[in-house]
Amino acid sequence: MDYVLSNTRLKAEYTLGAVLGYICALAVIITLGVLGLPGIQQLINYTGQNAELATLKDAVIMYKVQSLTNMPPSSLDDLYDDPCIPAADSKTGTPIPRLLEVNERWAANGVVDFWGNDYEYSVNSDGTGSITCTSGVMDMSVEF
Repeated sequence: MDYVLSNTRLKAEYTLGAVLGYICALAVIITLGVLGLPGIQQLINYTGQNAELATLKDAVIMYKVQSLTNMPPSSLDDLYDDPCIPAADSKTGTPIPRLLEVNERWAANGVVDFWGNDYEYSVNSDGTGSITCTSGVMDMSVEF
């Protein structure tokens, strides 16, 4: 009889210990998940931001190549105008359609980064320049 009670007590202690262990593990996982969500969103924003900067750089270079002045646009918003370059200002003599497709974020606020802030867009007198995103934890920049 003592053996049966002892064995039952061991099983109950093991079951209670296992349940408490599972609860602790679940609490840790939930805590990491809640604390990690903003970090995951930041990572998604940075990844998308790098791709968007490359797209903007390509559009600026295409504008320069097709423009009679060989200069970049005065504003990033000019890249999604249609036509982007009027016929009188293009090397081919035909209007150049928009070089950027408008997304929801840009349609509402102009060309802005993933955090909703304006890009820093600078053009030098020789036609070179840079596009910089200063949002988030670190600056990201491309030169053209």
